[in-house]
Amino acid sequence: SVFQALNEMVGEKRCSMVSVIGLQSSGKSTLLNSMYGSDFSVSSGRCTQGVFLKLLPVNRADKLKYQIQNDFILVIDTEGLRSPELLDDKKRDTRDNEFAALSVGLGNVSLINMFGENISDLKDILQIVVLSFLRMKISLGNLFTENVQNCCMFLHQNVNSINANEKMEAGLQNLVNCLDEATKEAAETENIQQIRTFNQVLKFDTNQHVMYFPGLWKGDPPMAPVNPTYCKKAEEAKIIVLKALQSGLPSLQLNEIFYKIDELWNGVLTENFIFNFKNGMYIKAYDALEKEFRKLSNTFQDSMSKVRRDKETKLIKKEE
Repeated sequence: SVFQALNEMVGEKRCSMVSVIGLQSSGKSTLLNSMYGSDFSVSSGRCTQGVFLKLLPVNRADKLKYQIQNDFILVIDTEGLRSPELLDDKKRDTRDNEFAALSVGLGNVSLINMFGENISDLKDILQIVVLSFLRMKISLGNLFTENVQNCCMFLHQNVNSINANEKMEAGLQNLVNCLDEATKEAAETENIQQIRTFNQVLKFDTNQHVMYFPGLWKGDPPMAPVNPTYCKKAEEAKIIVLKALQSGLPSLQLNEIFYKIDELWNGVLTENFIFNFKNGMYIKAYDALEKEFRKLSNTFQDSMSKVRRDKETKLIKKEE
């Protein structure tokens, strides 16, 4: 009803979506506020619970400069992953995986926000997201066409080194190789021959879609001013997003977005089994165990069938 009311208010205007995922307190809401002038809640701890949406008009100058077809951008802020408050919750990993799949699936551009240089924390979640996308290939079929493809950006927060790109190159390449391998294995499991790399599921350019942000504050809060370099980086990230939207990513009317959210969430609920795993290694172990169980089960059934046939043969001979 909210989307229907919004659709009546704005008319047949088209909209693209920008989403963000990241660990708790990695600066997701702050990033979106800096990029788009929004007012998402910002504080320490678990300040964002669930998913928050903000509908923002596209600046007319940006629309003309980058030849963007949509009139609005729907900014999606999500709950922080791996929350310490949910450490004792047995379903925390499942919840995080579902949130990540929903956010990345909705966003025409997904901002993967990380605090510092460590990229391993989100690697496990991204493996599950890729596998879930491949399993939901029917409802998310638009992800697998060459002309229409969602993209993602990796944004590292609180990295002050000016040569961070060079120092992080090896680790970034290792992440890409890991995601490529996970994508290939998942595609083979689902018999999708045309998918072999992570870039085929989510468009990702290591040269353009990786950014390093300095600390937000220039000094020690609460009296420290905002670091102007952080604001410049946020503006650069916004421009990259606009260029990505310029490259042909689809825009939808608000009522169409509602149906997309509903379809995607139904897909997440349908494939909820896969979200119970922590990463691709757990899935491989489960698949190997399942294959071995089936093999042993078939061997046992064959042996029992042979014993039964032998017994029946002996009984028939006795009766004769």
